Amino acid sequence: MIRPAKNDDIPALHILWKKVFNDSDTFLDHFFRDLFSPGHCLLTDTDGTITSMLFLLKGVLQETTQDYPLYYIYACATDPAHRKKGLMGKLLNSAITFARKKQYELALVPATKPLFDYYRRFGFTQTAYLNILTYPPVMTPEPKVWKRLQTVTTEHIKLLQTLRKIYLQNNSVYWPDKHIEVTLNELFAQGGELLISSDQYALTLPANEKVTIVETAGEQTYEAMTSSLRKFYFRQTTEFRLPVEKENPDSVPYALFHPLHPYPSPYLNLALDI
Repeated sequence: MIRPAKNDDIPALHILWKKVFNDSDTFLDHFFRDLFSPGHCLLTDTDGTITSMLFLLKGVLQETTQDYPLYYIYACATDPAHRKKGLMGKLLNSAITFARKKQYELALVPATKPLFDYYRRFGFTQTAYLNILTYPPVMTPEPKVWKRLQTVTTEHIKLLQTLRKIYLQNNSVYWPDKHIEVTLNELFAQGGELLISSDQYALTLPANEKVTIVETAGEQTYEAMTSSLRKFYFRQTTEFRLPVEKENPDSVPYALFHPLHPYPSPYLNLALDI
């Protein structure tokens, strides 16, 4: 049986999540406290046991001339003992029907390459791409122009929201403040940083001798910001995940959309997949 979740289901959802994903209890506490909405979680109930689940998180797709409400399908999971029974397919079809009735766009981030083909079977046909650009360390450090932030405050969220709406331009997905807060907390829990410099920002994940620039935008060109961030992390290899409008030789597929309206390929940023 497919049904919406109830608040009483949270402990069982938590257990299923831990079975399938390697997420911390701290993250799950933040998620179920700040983002969980019973009516926006669909699950399969098999003889009183929750056997699969998915969550619909609200966002907004900002297109050139109009904004569209969007659901981000997140944490699709099936209990290993109940896989290959078509449970997730039934949940996805229910989610699509639910979204279409409300006139919402749909998006998701496949966890592996084979899953792109799986989700395309359900109408997720529009692909968002990233350029993954990797550079070796440089020898010249940057003068201190970036401020490191590793805790979340209301002021930081407001600043980040303002900068993203100005500099990510159109055809990007924007999230409520609570989504931003949970995502930043997860980034920081992994050792990540929010860098702020005048009218620009960067979300980064330093690890060992490499730092991944998860997202960056600002008044400068991407080339200028890339140069500045390389010098800021001058001793480390830097990997940049930059949005592109369409597929090119350097790009990789990142997210899928189930389009309700015609629009260019959007950028699904800060999608809880840090």
